[in-house]
Amino acid sequence: MIKISKRLETVASLVSSGNRLADVGTDHAYIPIWLAEQGRISSAIAMDINEGPLQRARQNVEKYGYEGQIVLRLSDGLDELEPGEADTILIAGMGGPLMMRILTRGRETSRMARELILQPQSELTRFRHFLHENGYRIQQEKMVLDEGKYYTVIKAALGEETYDHEWAYRFGKCLVEERSGPLRDWLLREREKYGRIQDQLTEKGRDCEERLQTVRYYLKDIDEALAAYESR
Repeated sequence: MIKISKRLETVASLVSSGNRLADVGTDHAYIPIWLAEQGRISSAIAMDINEGPLQRARQNVEKYGYEGQIVLRLSDGLDELEPGEADTILIAGMGGPLMMRILTRGRETSRMARELILQPQSELTRFRHFLHENGYRIQQEKMVLDEGKYYTVIKAALGEETYDHEWAYRFGKCLVEERSGPLRDWLLREREKYGRIQDQLTEKGRDCEERLQTVRYYLKDIDEALAAYESR
């Protein structure tokens, strides 16, 4: 049985059972193999832009005996995936801006999927805004601490939605509403860290006023998110 990291297991856990999966940037094909072992997917297309990772994926698929269930495909983003060919499109471990470009370029294909499972490594605030601006509703989020780093996974589907508060875009409304333990720990760390930064900037005076104002807004959002968390 294949072993995967806590991050990848958290990503995989959001895939709906029985779906046809497209794993974009599959690398070693760990997620499709793990889901196939669990009996969670009917089939998978594991895609990568580079031949090297795809060859490693092919070796793993053959090693674990899933050649009949997992298809390997060389693809730049969603370019080689036909609209309607997958129920779940999964993109994990990339920067937020790159993932936004992939979804924008493959808009027709991505909108034909039942769900998107997304794990952006950066710019989560902007990424959540992007999903809402492009007609997606965030159904669920999970946060996990893996080897000292926090990762957030988003499950989205077509639907109209907006958040009333900026903290919901910064930190994830679903995570707050579900009282995610990792989120609370991370928010408390952020509040302590930026509280120290605020004190340092205050001591430096007017030259840091613009930066100080940005930090104050961030701390305000943290406090509002924590208050909403505790009120659930």
